[in-house]
Amino acid sequence: MSIDFEIIRKDVAEALYTTPDQIGMDDNLTDMGLDSMRIMVLVTTWQERGMEMDFLTFAEDQTLNAWKAALEAHQT
Repeated sequence: MSIDFEIIRKDVAEALYTTPDQIGMDDNLTDMGLDSMRIMVLVTTWQERGMEMDFLTFAEDQTLNAWKAALEAHQT
């Protein structure tokens, strides 16, 4: 099962106390304050919603573009 990328973007924005439109697709999420613990909490939440990807997928390259590409590759 997959999860909609816009939900991921919204959840990341909430974790960073901002709005989705304030996060660029190539912004480094770590530089914006998203640490590994927050990523782990987000991934656990997404897994509970049916996403089949793991923490390492999101920890490797921390941009929304990279995460979207990983999700799209996993869905095909």
